[in-house]
Amino acid sequence: MHAYIFSFFRQIGLFLLCLSLPFLLTAQTQSDWLGDWSGTLEVQGMEIPVVFHIRLEAGELALLMDSPKQGQFDLKFDKIEVDGPKLKASWTLANIVYEGQWSAEGINGQWKQNGLSLPLLFKKIGADELPQAPKRPQTPLPPFPYTEEQHYVITPKTNIRLEGTLTLPPNATDSSKVPAILLLSGSGPQDRNSEIFGHQPFAVIADHFSRRGFAVFRYDDRGRGKSEGQFAGSTTHDLAQDADACLQYLSQDPRINKEQLVVMGHSEGGLIGFMLGAKWGKKLGAVVSLAGPALPIKELMLQQNYDLGKQAGIAEETLQTQRNFLISCYARAIKKDRKSEDKFVADILNIWRALPQKERLQLAEIGLVERGVKQLGKALYAPWFRSFLRIDPKKYLKRIRCPLLALNGGEDIQVAGAENLERISKLLLQKEKYPTAVVLLPRLNHLFQHCESCTIADYQLLEETFAPEVLKAMQEWLEERFALEDGHKH
Repeated sequence: MHAYIFSFFRQIGLFLLCLSLPFLLTAQTQSDWLGDWSGTLEVQGMEIPVVFHIRLEAGELALLMDSPKQGQFDLKFDKIEVDGPKLKASWTLANIVYEGQWSAEGINGQWKQNGLSLPLLFKKIGADELPQAPKRPQTPLPPFPYTEEQHYVITPKTNIRLEGTLTLPPNATDSSKVPAILLLSGSGPQDRNSEIFGHQPFAVIADHFSRRGFAVFRYDDRGRGKSEGQFAGSTTHDLAQDADACLQYLSQDPRINKEQLVVMGHSEGGLIGFMLGAKWGKKLGAVVSLAGPALPIKELMLQQNYDLGKQAGIAEETLQTQRNFLISCYARAIKKDRKSEDKFVADILNIWRALPQKERLQLAEIGLVERGVKQLGKALYAPWFRSFLRIDPKKYLKRIRCPLLALNGGEDIQVAGAENLERISKLLLQKEKYPTAVVLLPRLNHLFQHCESCTIADYQLLEETFAPEVLKAMQEWLEERFALEDGHKH
């Protein structure tokens, strides 16, 4: 997720939510555009089907989109322009633009996001050819043995309205208070279920715990789902303020045991959990980290790029050249200055141009030619990325004054499990007063799925959303921490 890491799959259209506007046609007739159009994005070896539906709505043409493997249907763009045979559709929040040209063959164009550009050809299909949503057997379905309530939180500093779902077990009353979990999602603008490729891990987690006596609050990120505000331009620190407002809100619910408040974060959400743990101190009941980063983020990013490249079969010498180049780029990104984006990108290009020809040829093998370097520079200029690179989780981990459980998948290639857990152990295990447990789980990936090839492509191919034994491990650890009796479970 949705990773906090500049994860390629997170940045290339995993969050395809847009608003609809009608558009006018000039050269083509309405019948040329009407219908269902199917295409496939190819991202790091993954195939992501995308379907455009062009319909008449109130006498005007409008475009809706499906991303079946992500379980997303009837999504809409917020701006559509047509000029003769050319179509341009954009979603400002996610910085997505599709530009295509109509022909008898289909709509041929480019999917653009964050400086990256991918070819995407749409061909007209019949209703019987529409792709089906992937199987996700763990997704909870009603009726539920617990209560679902819709709540909103107003952030005190930014006045942003965040909307979410609170699930409450039957025994949650003013006189019979229950422990509560706040779920914190990973990178990118995510909805309250932390949905990715049709998987809804936060819905699965909330269902598991609310069936067993825990209240759980999960919310849409700012600018996502029903939450207000703008995600673009936000930093990890901004998102931590949002999470803090939600935790404050949860703590004021009379049905919640204030001494048994838990923050449970995945990926970047794990880091935000560390931040809240440091701020709340002894007032927090526990922190649960699911693949949360403990290494300095600069190191984590370098390790992630290396691991992804190694898995893709890139030569060791090329990976080392890439590493050295990224070290220089990150050093430039971390500097606090007010240069424009164009000047910043020029600095990144100059770093690349100063490399020996042999190293530039090696980088060209992995797409880092001039155009790719410009795209990298634009990505690094984003406020989130620059701020993120400056973070060392040690600052927050050292100040945690409550029990902490850290879980990582042994096959995680986004947040390397062994290295990050080792750092947590060194920083926290000596604090006997505040129990710390670190667990490396074999054959589980970054999303805590039992993986096969254990590549990023598995995220969408696997039917499992979240390993049941991880749910059980978290539940039992929290029950032990809070000395919960069997009668508490439902």
